[in-house]
Amino acid sequence: MNMLEESGFQGHTLQGFLDGTPKRGNAQTDSFKSSVIEAIELCQSGLKERFGSMLCSVTDTQALVCSTTSEVVKDMLIFNVDAWPCDTQDLVHFGNNKIDGLTSWFKPTLQKAGCDFDSISEEWFSLKVLINTTFLDKDYTSLWEIMLTKLPYKDDFKNLIHLVEIMLVQPISPAQCERAISAQNRVKNSLRVALGSSTLEDLIRITAEGPSVEEFHPAPVVDKWLLRDREAGERQRRRSFRMT
Repeated sequence: MNMLEESGFQGHTLQGFLDGTPKRGNAQTDSFKSSVIEAIELCQSGLKERFGSMLCSVTDTQALVCSTTSEVVKDMLIFNVDAWPCDTQDLVHFGNNKIDGLTSWFKPTLQKAGCDFDSISEEWFSLKVLINTTFLDKDYTSLWEIMLTKLPYKDDFKNLIHLVEIMLVQPISPAQCERAISAQNRVKNSLRVALGSSTLEDLIRITAEGPSVEEFHPAPVVDKWLLRDREAGERQRRRSFRMT
């Protein structure tokens, strides 16, 4: 049991328990320090869980392999056919390590897409042979358009194509992210703080990627909003206005 402590202040006797409360001089008690440490560790674990794949990745045959974002971007240059070696022998081994690095870096994304990791290296070799013998006359845009949309190429290289798609959608500037943040500030203002995460994301996407106000036709959206799904237990909404 804690002892009752007494102290004087301006002629008055103060009594109370000082254990567990901040003391004079900004000193912190052990219980407060442990709470701060626990909160910091919780934040760190959440950040590692959410952004762990951006910091480092683990392969089955190697220990922890850490990379920087700039190195990943440089590895993506192997998809620039103009930079490939002309000698056939050099082309056989060209980019193999970089493909392994990209596969390791984007492993969580590729897993969600259902990629077969063992087939990526084989598809990379076959793709180099095919391009070197058939598609050297194609420019960068035409080449990947064929590989992504035409049969049998999009099926023959379906696992490797995911890396190409990731490369093609990489933003070259943070302008789009900055516009999304601005849209978030407009959508979720002080009067709409109760918006859920999914609703907020939908509204931001509509604002950033949806049609302009002049091109937007509200009638189908209003009809869908009025005609609720009765099988899901949704109550029908009453019409209190007329569509013109």
